[in-house]
Amino acid sequence: MGGITAVIVNQSLLSLLNREVDPNMQAVCTEEKEQIKTLNNKFASFIYNLRFLEQQNKMLEAKWSLLQQ
Repeated sequence: MGGITAVIVNQSLLSLLNREVDPNMQAVCTEEKEQIKTLNNKFASFIYNLRFLEQQNKMLEAKWSLLQQ
């Protein structure tokens, strides 16, 4: 019968898994996440304001149309 086949491990690939996370890199990633959250909140606020202004514009257009009649 065939028996057990030897397994060859590529150590260079395993070294990528064993690296510890650099504290400086962690700080940068954390800062980037916070910046993304802040930008996302600003964007959400911008979209909310835009929709509000669009609604106000529609109301003003409707009033203007009535006044012209």
